[in-house]
Amino acid sequence: MEIIDLPRIRRALAKLDQIAAENPERLNQGEPWSEHLEELETIVMSTPGRERTAAYRARLKEQGLRALHVSVPADVVELVQSIADQTGQSRSDVVAGAIRRVYGGGHEN
Repeated sequence: MEIIDLPRIRRALAKLDQIAAENPERLNQGEPWSEHLEELETIVMSTPGRERTAAYRARLKEQGLRALHVSVPADVVELVQSIADQTGQSRSDVVAGAIRRVYGGGHEN
């Protein structure tokens, strides 16, 4: 569990308020982003989802990775996520590392 440093957050927000007051020209004074969803969709997501997914899978394949989908109890998912949060690893790396440590073999990613 992470500790939230409220005084630090308050100081940071106060500094942001100060910067905003000193630089009003940098504030977004125009229309909200939600008024431009079609334009944003074109700019940000100009590649269709199917193509993005295919490119992602191709990158994984180039790295020698393959998908393995398993169903596990909720407590295992929570444990894997907790370890991933603590170590900064992906959930895939946590699971692969645990299997290698228990059963051996393979190479480290």
